[in-house]
Amino acid sequence: MVRQCDFVWQVGVEAPTNLNHVIHQYGIRNGAMATSMAKGSRVSVPIQCQETHRSLTQATVLTADLTTADMLATTAIAMGQSHFEDFVRTQQLPVKGLLVTSSDNLVEI
Repeated sequence: MVRQCDFVWQVGVEAPTNLNHVIHQYGIRNGAMATSMAKGSRVSVPIQCQETHRSLTQATVLTADLTTADMLATTAIAMGQSHFEDFVRTQQLPVKGLLVTSSDNLVEI
């Protein structure tokens, strides 16, 4: 049984090009955060909706559990920004996070 807690973790998201630079910070209480990066990604087998030219360099996702956060961060990298945003919206997923585009724009989801 998971016990709920009032403690809030302050967790930073590092820039994909400079791991010493925090680009965003979240306060997390009773949840999880995972980040996936295109550089070094092992998503190489073509999947439905996978982009040929990646629109994202990094995806950070916050959800209730780490397994889901990790799976969705990896999915975002594989699908790309527009397909992933459509997927989250149509599936009504209770997530938030930060996408870093290939042109270094920050997009909150």
